[in-house]
Amino acid sequence: MRRAALTGRESVIFVILAIFSVLAKLYFSSFGANYDTDSNLLISNLIREGKIVYAETTRYNYGPIWAYLVGLFRTIQVDVFDGHSITGFHYVAAFFLSFVDIALSLLLVFYFSFTFGLIFLLNPVSMLITGFHSQFDNLAVLVGFAGSVLIFKYEERQQKKNLYFILGLIVLGFSLMLKHILVFFPIWFLFRNKYSPAKRLALLTVPVVVFLLGFVPFIFDPVNRAGVMHNVFGYSSVHLTGFYPNFVGAFIPIKMIEKVFSFVPIFSGFKFVWFLSTVWAGYTFRHKPVIELFFYYLIAFCAFSSASADQYLAIPLIACAVLWKNPIVWFYTIMSLMAIVGSQVNIGVVVPFLRPINLTLQELGMTNGYPLAFLFVLLIFLAVKEIRKKSVAEKVSTA
Repeated sequence: MRRAALTGRESVIFVILAIFSVLAKLYFSSFGANYDTDSNLLISNLIREGKIVYAETTRYNYGPIWAYLVGLFRTIQVDVFDGHSITGFHYVAAFFLSFVDIALSLLLVFYFSFTFGLIFLLNPVSMLITGFHSQFDNLAVLVGFAGSVLIFKYEERQQKKNLYFILGLIVLGFSLMLKHILVFFPIWFLFRNKYSPAKRLALLTVPVVVFLLGFVPFIFDPVNRAGVMHNVFGYSSVHLTGFYPNFVGAFIPIKMIEKVFSFVPIFSGFKFVWFLSTVWAGYTFRHKPVIELFFYYLIAFCAFSSASADQYLAIPLIACAVLWKNPIVWFYTIMSLMAIVGSQVNIGVVVPFLRPINLTLQELGMTNGYPLAFLFVLLIFLAVKEIRKKSVAEKVSTA
């Protein structure tokens, strides 16, 4: 799967477009900030004051890595540039996340094609989410991508030494510690016939253990421990706002689903349906190479999600770059752009020339559910294609 290194001409083009992407995202960050950026600023100040974020605020719901990163951003802003405004802090965060996008683009270039890397780098949805919203889903995706590459190397080389495999699992754990996007991904490996029972157990446990180890420093104090339990493990996001709950709710009452699966710990109610649907997708795509499996997971995770938020729309963009020839991907990108501009918490409400468009889209009822509907259609299309492919292969093998 790995391609040759960039040519001189490709390197020049990539550098020019990478610089453009950074400048564009910094430009978008100059229009102001939303609730998430304000939360990050709050968290950064708590870190600089030596306080534990889990005990001091309900506005941080992840492992500790990002909290200390935003603390570093604030330190750079204050101590290096002598700045104190939220705009300056936003610049530093957007600058860092812009380079995360560049790293993702480079991985696409080296493992797929130069074209795929550039398509991701210049995606307008990524521009707005990284630049204005500055959520850090892309960082969790980058670390997860790196972990998938390591496991891919292990499968590709079929080495007796397990270094790539173990490192890959640890890196996946760090991705979970950043954000919980890959929470179901290790389960997908259980459907592959490449692993012994011991390795299957490692797949289920090592990433989770790494994730949990991030909270060890905070469990000894009862206030900190209560904050972790409430703000991280008890966090529910914007439940039932995704496309999938509305789709399923057209056939089965959501209240009934919530009640039937209320006994399930952590992923209770419709979240359990999300879990089961994602597991089904893992079984369907079990024969894909690991890196492609990772892309399909990102699509399934968002398509089946019980919740939706603007930043979710950026999670599957590396998969969309690889599948860019599929017209459904284009519809997803266009609808995502419209949903972001029409959002009440994004750039459309602060940029004067976008405000009329924002109001019109709100009146039309534009929500994240529309692009997620196209993502769901894309996933079903890919699943049907995969099932047919396996059916044909089985018929040929038995002929």
